[in-house]
Amino acid sequence: MSESTSEALSKRGPGRPRKVVMPEPQRAAADRDEPDPHTVVGRQFFLNLLGISRATFNKLAKEDPEFPPSFRLHGNYRHWLRQDAIDYVVRKASRAKEAAAAKAAKAAKASRKGSSGAAVG
Repeated sequence: MSESTSEALSKRGPGRPRKVVMPEPQRAAADRDEPDPHTVVGRQFFLNLLGISRATFNKLAKEDPEFPPSFRLHGNYRHWLRQDAIDYVVRKASRAKEAAAAKAAKAAKASRKGSSGAAVG
């Protein structure tokens, strides 16, 4: 080894991890890959997707009739299809958006009704 190479290695220090850098073409290919919609996911996927606690997740799974049905592959672990989970979230988001639009329309109608009544009286 040359003197500069040995100095670089000795400056790294014991126990210090090396940086692992994925080459750009591989990283770009990994980002393009779409996950299989038939992938089996567990509870943690829902927790991360929805940003909720386990208690809230259990309440949703028990009380929401639209919650995707689970199945068991082994033991007591419940599993879902990834696409069912995503469809559930999209369905809930679209309904929430529709409800917000209806509420805004109702508020606009009430404000027009209130402003016209104030001008007459």
